Amino acid sequence: MAELERTPNNNLFVDSNDPLEITLRIKDDFVNHYNNNNENKLKAEQVIQKLTSNHSFCYFQKQKPDSKTNLPKHKLIIPLENDNCIEATLGLYKDKVDTFTELYSYRVLKFKESVFVKEPTKNTIKSNCIFKFLELDKKGGTSSEKFKTLFQKIESEEVPTIDINKEKDKRIWHNYVVALKHLVKQKEQVWKIKRVSEVYYEQREGDLNRAAYIDIYINEDDLMKQMEEDILELFPEKDLEDYGVTPEKAFIEFKHYRLLGTEELNKLKTLGEELFYELSAKSPKHILY
Repeated sequence: MAELERTPNNNLFVDSNDPLEITLRIKDDFVNHYNNNNENKLKAEQVIQKLTSNHSFCYFQKQKPDSKTNLPKHKLIIPLENDNCIEATLGLYKDKVDTFTELYSYRVLKFKESVFVKEPTKNTIKSNCIFKFLELDKKGGTSSEKFKTLFQKIESEEVPTIDINKEKDKRIWHNYVVALKHLVKQKEQVWKIKRVSEVYYEQREGDLNRAAYIDIYINEDDLMKQMEEDILELFPEKDLEDYGVTPEKAFIEFKHYRLLGTEELNKLKTLGEELFYELSAKSPKHILY
């Protein structure tokens, strides 16, 4: 059985023995799906040729289990040339041959090119591998103890902090999209920007993709003026006793008693969602003012 040894620094395990063949199970539309991603520089056929004809050192990291099946998932990073790499998310796949034999492989869940900044070290296993691609409807894989040992070592690691932070980043980007709605209500509507910060980066150890940020500052008075104009588009000014918008709230007072219809209420709610942004302790760190 091959042994995986800890190197002197930073929780990196290295298996430097003969290359281990790992089978990657792919869907029928894998090639088309990969080639349709404009961020991929190489064609799927080129990537498959590279990975199946040459062995190389790859990096494995544990991921959070599948939310539905609770089955284990792993991240695979395969360095290519020119600071490029393949970054894949994989799930364990088993084919039963007979009562006593099972073949193990990985099912490809995600597969894309990415920038290879530096060798990951935290909670990472480095292994010498060569790959084989196989359709899901065909049986294949390995029953070798070396693969089982590799898999168990990956599972014994912690999920890298960077991957935990990605979940937080998703929430930040969701809030960013919401903020954009507040900035631009319609395509032709442009807000006066007071200031835009320089681009700055967040560098985290073991991260292959550096997060870039800018801060945008706009004139709050423009937002309040815009909402006043939108109110007058919904309700004729002759029907209003008073109306106004402040940084904290907006109000409308009718001259005569009336009930607002469902459509009017929904339009008012939409205005508030587009032009007002509620800040709280859970709001993103990099906010739009």
